[in-house]
This record gives sequence, C-alpha cells and structure tokens, in this order.
Amino acid sequence: MIENFGTGIPRTIESYSNYNVKPEFKATENFFIVTLPNLNYGNNFVTDPITDPISNLGLEILKCLKIFPGLNTLQIVEKISHEDPLITRDKVKNELK
Repeated sequence: MIENFGTGIPRTIESYSNYNVKPEFKATENFFIVTLPNLNYGNNFVTDPITDPISNLGLEILKCLKIFPGLNTLQIVEKISHEDPLITRDKVKNELK
C-alpha cells in the first residue's frame, strides 16, 4: 500500500477504521516495521451477521471444515464426494466464493 506519493500509511490506517484492532508502525534505526493484524481471525471486526441462505453443498462444506479445519478445495471434494459423486472441485470453489 505504500507508494511514491506517500499515501500508503494513511490508506492503511483508514482500512482498519471499522475494526477493533489497528496496524502498528515501528521505525528503528535500520528498518521500518508494519504489523497488520489479521482481520479474518477471531472477533477483531465489526460486521453484521450473515443472513444469506446457504445451499446444501455449502452446508456440507461447513460440516466438513468443522471436523477437518484447514482443508484445501481438493481435500474437501475428496471428503464430501461420497455424498454426491457429481461434486467437483469447481463446484466447491464456486460455493466457497
């Protein structure tokens, strides 16, 4: 986000304005260190609850990830394709989006 015009730091700060955590900037003699908190982890963000309906495939993916967190798309397909042999990697990727 840092660029020649020097707008990167203000833009970085602004991007965290709706969150409970903030980026940390530290200048040392030889380095400039920026720590960006992960906004996708824990309850660090302020948001509305998700109210979108979920498909049957989406529900199966969530159940699978609850039991086996951290699986990639291909591994999810391997775990849930016994439910429906027509489940493909593309279908799972689209559902995750």
